[in-house]
Amino acid sequence: MTDIIMKIQRTDASLLQSAQSRRQEAAAMTASAQTPAPAQADISVQAQGLEQAHQRMQELSDVDMDKVEQISRALAEGTLELDMDALGRAIIEMHCR
Repeated sequence: MTDIIMKIQRTDASLLQSAQSRRQEAAAMTASAQTPAPAQADISVQAQGLEQAHQRMQELSDVDMDKVEQISRALAEGTLELDMDALGRAIIEMHCR
C-alpha cells in the first residue's frame, strides 16, 4: 500500500501578505527584546523642576488660614459685611458651570 500525501497550498495574495507581515512583526519584537535597555533614564532639568514644584504643591494646604482668621475675627467683632447680591451671583455662577 502506498501512502499518498497531498499538499494544499493557497496562493491568495492577502494571505501571503498577512503571513509576511506577521513574520516581520515577530522578528521586530524579537530584535527589540534583545536590545538592552538603558540602565537609568536621563531626566531633564525641566522634569526635575516640575517634580519639585509638584511636591511643594502637595505640601500646601487647600485652605488659606490667614483668610479664615480674618473672617473669624470679623464675625467675632461683628464687622463682617456681606454684599448679598454679589454673593447670590457667585453662587448662581458656580452652579451654572
